[in-house]
Amino acid sequence: MRLAMKVRAFIAINIDETVRENISSTISALTIGGVKWVSAKNLHLTLKFMGNISEDEVGKITEILSRIVPEHGCFEIGLKGIGAFPNERRPKVIWAGITDPGAVLNKLQDRIEDTLTDAGFGREERKFSPHMTIGRVRTPDGLTGFSLKIQHLKDKNFGNMVVNTVHLMKSELLPAGPVYSALKSYKLKT
Repeated sequence: MRLAMKVRAFIAINIDETVRENISSTISALTIGGVKWVSAKNLHLTLKFMGNISEDEVGKITEILSRIVPEHGCFEIGLKGIGAFPNERRPKVIWAGITDPGAVLNKLQDRIEDTLTDAGFGREERKFSPHMTIGRVRTPDGLTGFSLKIQHLKDKNFGNMVVNTVHLMKSELLPAGPVYSALKSYKLKT
């Protein structure tokens, strides 16, 4: 009997190199303790976290994404500002903001969410809030004055990028940190 393999997966947009470097240099300049910063190579914009899924579910998701992603045209987003969830007084997740003129990113994410829900995958409970996680608070050490430390970054423009590909990503959780790799990539219409 063969054991069913599970894959930890998510659907994402990778960040282009220039924007990635701008964010990475800003992260390295921050003097905030107790935060596990996302490494530059792992910076991405999650559209939907799938969790641990079977090989059959990977196939089902692949079929759905190969059908619906090309329905959408390429579009531009910007990365601007730094903030925190749930708020700056009690940060748990530190993020870079996403600007989405015309809400095209939201429309793409809605289509993915709705189609996968119709196919039997769970719907995300929280409303999609476009952001890119850049750090996770591990301990409150060093968070004194967090709001003041990021005040000058609230309007920082990290750059714009064209979104032309969506990826089904695999996440391997290793002691040195997560390793992400694309299982499959889907091109938007040009």
